[in-house]
Amino acid sequence: MKKKHLGALAVSLTLLAPALASAVPAEAMPIGEYATSATATDSYSGYEANYATGSPDATSCADVGAQAWTYGGRVSGSALTLGYASTVLVSSINIYFSYDFMNDLRVEVGNGTTFTTVGEITAAQSCNGNPDFVVNVPVSTDVVGNQVRLTALNTTGYPEIDAVQVIGYAPQAAGAPTAPKVTYTAGKSHFTWTPPSIVGAGAIKRYQYCLGTCQRAANWKNVPLSGGNAVASLTLPVARGTRGTIYLRAVTVTGNGAVTSLRYAQAR
Repeated sequence: MKKKHLGALAVSLTLLAPALASAVPAEAMPIGEYATSATATDSYSGYEANYATGSPDATSCADVGAQAWTYGGRVSGSALTLGYASTVLVSSINIYFSYDFMNDLRVEVGNGTTFTTVGEITAAQSCNGNPDFVVNVPVSTDVVGNQVRLTALNTTGYPEIDAVQVIGYAPQAAGAPTAPKVTYTAGKSHFTWTPPSIVGAGAIKRYQYCLGTCQRAANWKNVPLSGGNAVASLTLPVARGTRGTIYLRAVTVTGNGAVTSLRYAQAR
């Protein structure tokens, strides 16, 4: 198979999402996995999708079959989809190339239903004699999944992808908000709390509250955002002499967090 050799250019990554609102603590242990399954829209003979599964094993930086995947023809939209044993909150993706890798390669994370674009490789480079040249794609938004899809947006050269590693954290629900407090003014109750632990949960998207019976999802109401961000405070109109319990929880990409509660009593 003849291929156009690409000159050595700097790797450029375009991140398509905002930074995490809150970082995963350093003590959380990351999970690093290689693909266990792979399919492709098309493959060159001898360079099938299954060669992109498992850990990097290319023996040379060369056009050698049976060690990597590449597409069957220079067709924009050709895609490689990889599956992983674990579902994780993804923090980065390592793509191992055993030969030239292309520019304009879209990188997405999937969950079996939908795919979210997390980055794009926007410049090409030769592996320059280094088998399994790795390109790291940092993922700077909350996305949970067990799939990666790589789609060619440009068909310069034939990329040979030997392995793709996903690094992330086991999804967990957020902990319960802590230290809830309430202060009163005439006809209003002002609630505040401390954000919960979010190890492996991702950034807090919003808070929710419930007054009284909370078994039904419809009874949970969203705490208003401020500038699009979650805030750990809420003011409610409460009639004088009212007593009750407010329940609070955080919501992240991994779902609803643990619940905390606070008794309140508006003075007569």
